[in-house]
Amino acid sequence: MKIKKLAMDFRFPLVISNHFYLSAIVNYKLVFIGGVVFLWKRLKIRALIFILIFLVSQTISILLYSEQSQGDLVLLFSTILMVIGLYGWVSEGLRRDMLKVSPKVLLILSVISLIAPNSDLYLALDPLVLFLFYHICSTYQGNTPVYRSFIIYIVFSIIMGWRAAIVALLGGMYFWAVKTTKPITQAGFVVLGVVFVWLLYEYLLSDIYSALLATGTGGDPTSGRLAMYVTSFHIFIEGIRNFEWGAFFGYGFNSPASLFDETLRVTITIFDIEIVSEKATFGKDRLHMHNFFLQTLFEFGLFGLGAYVYMLWRFFTHSKTFALFTVVGLLSGLLSGTFYFYSVYYVVLLGLYVHENNSKFLRLPT
Repeated sequence: MKIKKLAMDFRFPLVISNHFYLSAIVNYKLVFIGGVVFLWKRLKIRALIFILIFLVSQTISILLYSEQSQGDLVLLFSTILMVIGLYGWVSEGLRRDMLKVSPKVLLILSVISLIAPNSDLYLALDPLVLFLFYHICSTYQGNTPVYRSFIIYIVFSIIMGWRAAIVALLGGMYFWAVKTTKPITQAGFVVLGVVFVWLLYEYLLSDIYSALLATGTGGDPTSGRLAMYVTSFHIFIEGIRNFEWGAFFGYGFNSPASLFDETLRVTITIFDIEIVSEKATFGKDRLHMHNFFLQTLFEFGLFGLGAYVYMLWRFFTHSKTFALFTVVGLLSGLLSGTFYFYSVYYVVLLGLYVHENNSKFLRLPT
C-alpha cells in the first residue's frame, strides 16, 4: 500500500512538471490520450466551443501569413493536444488529492533532476512549477513554507542557470514580503528595494553605462531581444494602420518564424548610446520573442492579448497566493517562454484556479 501511494505521489508532479519533455520522449499522442480520458466527463461544452473558435481563427491566420502553413498547422494542433493533455493530468491530479503529496517528494524530484545523467534532456523539471507545487502543497497541509520555498527554488534555479526563474522568484519574494506584512514593515521593504536598485546602479550598471557611453557604440545587452521587439512592433503598428486581420486576430501560431528574416538587425539609440541589436534565429521554427506579452500579441492579436490579460487579472485578484504566482509568472515571462498560454506554468495555474472555484476540497489562504 505504501509503495502504491509513493508511486502516486511521484506520478502527477513528475508528469506535470516535465510534461513537454516527457511528451517528446513518450510521444505527445499517448500523453494527450491520457489527459483527455481524465477530462472526458468534466470538459464543458463552452470550453470545446472556445477551443474550436480558437483553432478556426488560428487556421485562418496561418493560411494568410505563414510561409510554411502545413508545418505550422501541424505544430499548432500538436501543441494544443499537449496542452489539453497536460490540463487533464493537472485536473486528475487535483481530483486524486495531489495536494496531499508530501513537499519532500518535490524536493526529491528537484535533487534527482539536478544530478541525473542527461537530466537537461529527460528530466528538466521547471523550477517555477515545482515552486508552485511545493508552496501550494505545504500551505494546504497547514505549513507556512513561504520564504523557505523561495530560497529552495532560487538555489535550484541558480544551479540550473535559469536566469528568468531567479529574477521571478526574487521579485516574487519581494512582492510577498510587501503584500503580507504590516505597514511599517512594508515601508521598510520598499526602502530596502530602493537601496538595492541604487546599489545595483552605482556598482554595476553605471560602470556598464559609462563604458558604453565612452565608446559611442554599444553592444546589445539583450542578446538580440531588441531586434525582435523593434521588428515585431513595426510589423504590428503597420498592421493596425492597414486594418489587417493579423493585428486583431493574430498572425498565427509560430508566426515570428514566418514573418521575420533569418537574421534580424536593428540600430537604435538609447540615452545617447547607439546599440546594434542582432538576432540570428538558427532555424525559423525556433524563434520566439522571449516576452510573453509580445508573443501573445503577435500570434493571437489584440483580441487574444485582451482575453489573456483578463485571465491574468482574474488570477491576480483571486487571492494573495494567486497574486504571488501571477507576479512570479509575469516576471519570468517578460524574459523567457515561461508564461505563454501553452506553457506548463500557466496551465498548472489555470488548473488550480478552476479547481479552487469549483471544489470545496481546496481552500487557499486569502
